Amino acid sequence: MPVRTAKITGNARIVIRVKPSIYIDTNICRDFIRGERGIEAIQTLGIIRDRGYSCFTSILTVMELTDTEKDSVFFIKKLRRGWDFNKIIRARYQKDLTETDLEEAGDAAVRFFNQNSFIKFKNLAADDQWNTALALSSSSNLFASDIIHLVTAWYCKCSVLLTNDEFFIREGNAILKASGIFDKLRICKPQDLLITLKDMGFKEE
Repeated sequence: MPVRTAKITGNARIVIRVKPSIYIDTNICRDFIRGERGIEAIQTLGIIRDRGYSCFTSILTVMELTDTEKDSVFFIKKLRRGWDFNKIIRARYQKDLTETDLEEAGDAAVRFFNQNSFIKFKNLAADDQWNTALALSSSSNLFASDIIHLVTAWYCKCSVLLTNDEFFIREGNAILKASGIFDKLRICKPQDLLITLKDMGFKEE
């Protein structure tokens, strides 16, 4: 594992919290919408809602969701026109979606967040937050988007970041351990939320 030269710092924590706060990665929303691993996503979001846990994500999530849906609309549209798979893949970075197509792609995210209105938006704002993200992005194997999600989760005082990305879980938790804050923020899959919270010392409800 590479040596970490950057760490998450700052006074984003409070000492005692009655309930955990949860941050959700884009793929949790995507899986919910598309039904991929949807049972875990649906059940876990239900637990978060019913127990009154604070739940956050970033505007970046909406943008990533919309991009994913653009790919889906484009793929289906070209497949119906008889394009082969390889041609579609080559052309996906030069989409020719119409205004109607773009509205269709954007509607998926709108429906998701309307259905799950307990999810609130938090975004990096201060320069020191972006500087932390920049330093981590330069010194880790994670994508820039994952770093933004991770740093946002930290600065909005979340206890757990939920994702289905195993690489994000492994690399992100390594960063948290190296930063000395693994006891305050952890990354796990939706189905592991409750056991992770228990391991962190939160009482079962």
